[in-house]
Amino acid sequence: MPKHIDLQHALLCRCTVCNRPFKYGDEVSPMLDDQAWKWLIKHYGLEEHERRANAIQARSNPPCSSRIGHTYICARCAEKAFGRPLRLTDLNGSAFNIEFIKSYFGYSEKQASYFIH
Repeated sequence: MPKHIDLQHALLCRCTVCNRPFKYGDEVSPMLDDQAWKWLIKHYGLEEHERRANAIQARSNPPCSSRIGHTYICARCAEKAFGRPLRLTDLNGSAFNIEFIKSYFGYSEKQASYFIH
């Protein structure tokens, strides 16, 4: 295990659809609810990619600690597929989404926290 981890690069991800770079957990890529996510995976034909990514995640130690092969879809690609801006109902209730909610919807930290459960 390296003594120093460069978080600037460790958190860098790319949209699986458009290859847009972003930092994991920033305002570019929200965590969507299961129904919206599954629809996007099917829309973009990423079922096999997602299956392989889930297999990698299951083998990582601890589980879900690896971002290798993971499927990411940025907000711009999600909007393009949906044909509309994202809605709060498209997001899951994860605290992961607070930065996205603040940036995208213009909510304060307190307002954004109401949507987390």
